[in-house]
Amino acid sequence: MELLKRKRHLRYISVVTLLAVSCCLFCMRGLRLGDGYDPAGGWPMLGGNSAHTGMYDGSLRPPLQLLWRFRTKGPIVSSPAVVDGVVCLGSLDKRLYFLSARDGQLLGFRKTGSSISASVAIGGQSVYFATDFGDDIVYALDLFSGDVRWKADIYDVSSSLTLAPQTVLVSSGSGTFHALSVEDGRELWLFPTEG
Repeated sequence: MELLKRKRHLRYISVVTLLAVSCCLFCMRGLRLGDGYDPAGGWPMLGGNSAHTGMYDGSLRPPLQLLWRFRTKGPIVSSPAVVDGVVCLGSLDKRLYFLSARDGQLLGFRKTGSSISASVAIGGQSVYFATDFGDDIVYALDLFSGDVRWKADIYDVSSSLTLAPQTVLVSSGSGTFHALSVEDGRELWLFPTEG
């Protein structure tokens, strides 16, 4: 029963977070995360981990309430990633946003060549994201410098990116499943699906 309550509270927190972000890089030369940056903490991808369990070990303190809101210039159709107090999310306005989880302040953003509809993933010192509807590129962006570490041309990515050990997993609407190296974006393997 306690586990069921905890799951409900976590779902509620996820919905509240998404609403807060929905109501609402790096034009600067990098994102200043501070000395306490911990890439292992937080909610680094959709579902919280590569198994997408949706479970978080932290505690909730009801009553829950809206803390802040941030308005983007276009719709948000994906889930944010949250690591060490930084919220990272893509928007259909062709921007990747970095916000303070504490107060919703804009820390930076990166303009892209196309919209971002897939959920981002954060691992190590990089954020991985994909653009679609024309640009069709998977990027690895350095969180500290704002530089593009690598990019890979993959058509029609609208599902969430998943990180596994040394691998970025990407599903494409063209009927292929890609495993890319986190180091340089080279294709480790490719699996064609039936749809």
